[in-house]
Amino acid sequence: MRIWAFALLVTACQENAGSIVFKPSYQPPLPTQTFMCGTDPRKPTALHVKLTADSQTYDQTIPIANAVVQFDIPIGTMRSIAMDLLNTQGCKLYSGTRTDVSFAEGDNGTLVVTMKPPNPTGDYVDADHDGLTSCVEKALGTKDNSVDSDGDGFSDFCEVTGAAGRCTNPNDSTSHPSGSPSKCNPDGGADGGL
Repeated sequence: MRIWAFALLVTACQENAGSIVFKPSYQPPLPTQTFMCGTDPRKPTALHVKLTADSQTYDQTIPIANAVVQFDIPIGTMRSIAMDLLNTQGCKLYSGTRTDVSFAEGDNGTLVVTMKPPNPTGDYVDADHDGLTSCVEKALGTKDNSVDSDGDGFSDFCEVTGAAGRCTNPNDSTSHPSGSPSKCNPDGGADGGL
């Protein structure tokens, strides 16, 4: 199981600067499989962090591999932190918020932020039950009212995750996985727990 901890570096115009190490706590845990396709919507690729301090908002998005987020804000004024773990399409996989955050808490240990999948509303509904949310379908250009946007017999999920053999374009009916469509469950998942 992959565990990601991120360092939040905060600098100020004064000589004193603080840092907070925060560890997202994912509920349920992040998937542990290797992702076959670059377009796999289950693959975390970026972290968006937003701080509120002195009635001002500071935010940035970093690649997941960086593990360091740096802000220049006055020390001791941070009031809240919000984080979103994003996939390749820029859609939320997990979100978490923590209020009443202080530098003292971060300096004395790791600040834990509980992260959960977004509520299944708006862009995070899977209307056609193909395993892809509306947010992912919009980013891929697939139909959110059709399990198989290109009509090739493979669900959109199977094509973007490689669940039926290889990664293919879910919008191109001439490009489809090498395996059988029967390898994919109707809900977009694949046999074997993918």
